[in-house]
Amino acid sequence: PDLTLPTHAPELTQHDNYAWDSASFALYSLITLPLSTLQTIATTLEAQWTLISPSQHMIRLPPSPIHANRPLSAVLAAHIALDKEVTPPVAGQNANGNLGWYPVAFIVVVGAEWEDGGLLFVSVDDELWEESESGKLVSFRFRAEDAYDLL
Repeated sequence: PDLTLPTHAPELTQHDNYAWDSASFALYSLITLPLSTLQTIATTLEAQWTLISPSQHMIRLPPSPIHANRPLSAVLAAHIALDKEVTPPVAGQNANGNLGWYPVAFIVVVGAEWEDGGLLFVSVDDELWEESESGKLVSFRFRAEDAYDLL
């Protein structure tokens, strides 16, 4: 698949005054997969978190997760447009609300061998994000077994 991304996506940095405590990473796919397989991938990637907090999902499927035969930039556009599921802030919380999705990062299945390098993590460069809202993008492949340490 075409994994080309723009160098920056400042649209991803517009949620800095929101709480992310209940946010999940969106899992998309650039290859043709049944939704059940994509859900199995999400469940596998978050397995260690669900042992700690079974009621909260760290990784979920967005409403339109499959972008087969499309470029990675199409997934970026979908993630920017994704309803972030903002809920009202908890009493005493100093935030505009709580986000249901991490706005600055997402995961993409880019290969059939998803367990061994067929996953891509796309994120705003957090080194720069604290200092500015440039939205500089970084992406890298990772293995399923490294998900707990990565995310």
